[in-house]
Amino acid sequence: MMTIVDIYDALTAADRPYKPAVPLGPALDILWQDAGQGKLDAALLRVFCEARVYERGMSPR
Repeated sequence: MMTIVDIYDALTAADRPYKPAVPLGPALDILWQDAGQGKLDAALLRVFCEARVYERGMSPR
């Protein structure tokens, strides 16, 4: 789960000066592509999406 959250954060973070943030839909598509290739656990990604974890926000760094 931490890997999924870390990748999602890296894709969508607006505070990265070296790249623009990826919108929610395309970011989730990328995660699902990775799961389809066996790079991420699809069951955990399903939980991440169904629980809408991405809407809960992250702790400040």
